[in-house]
Amino acid sequence: MIHIESGAYRDAAPVPAGSMVTVMNMDSAAYTVTSDDGSFTVKVPAGAMATFKAPGKPGSYPFHSDGGAGMHGVLTVR
Repeated sequence: MIHIESGAYRDAAPVPAGSMVTVMNMDSAAYTVTSDDGSFTVKVPAGAMATFKAPGKPGSYPFHSDGGAGMHGVLTVR
């Protein structure tokens, strides 16, 4: 699970390849979780949850929020 809180990503725990990843947005603004390589993206409304499918290939996938929020993280796929 990935948490969004106080304008930052938290708790991007490693996930199995091809599994569903839940994102919980605790903030009052909407954000995205968008991989730098374009392999996944999900919009997460304010105060809501969303899910996306993790890449099928193990590795480290840097991600960011579109829209200039300056948020960055890394999803580790095993």
